[in-house]
Amino acid sequence: APDFSLPDIYGNAFRLSALKGKVILIDFWATWCPFCRESIPVLKSLYDDYKDKGFEVVGIALEYDRGRALRRFSEEQKINYTLLIGNEELAKDYSAYGVPTRFLINREGKIVKEFVGFQDKETFVAAIHELL
Repeated sequence: APDFSLPDIYGNAFRLSALKGKVILIDFWATWCPFCRESIPVLKSLYDDYKDKGFEVVGIALEYDRGRALRRFSEEQKINYTLLIGNEELAKDYSAYGVPTRFLINREGKIVKEFVGFQDKETFVAAIHELL
């Protein structure tokens, strides 16, 4: 998976390589996308279920307000996983040409699965279990 450094919604620097050794689900999404919004409870639940087993969810929002609306949205939705402010360049690096697009990364840092569009929790659970 291409490494990157992005600001989180509070302005702190985040680097993907800091999570090396963990199973990571990267979620390219946007607040204006209905399927993305519908997926938030699924992602929150996955994070709650597996965070103690070395699993991380990293939401990369493709927004253009430097995170102001995103912080408010995160608080309203009680999002419990890492949220970053993304950009088109990173989306292209990952070939994420639409939202939502998710990439499951194994403990060695390789992308092992791509999910495009809304997915139910069971779809993610099956893939995550293979890697934990």
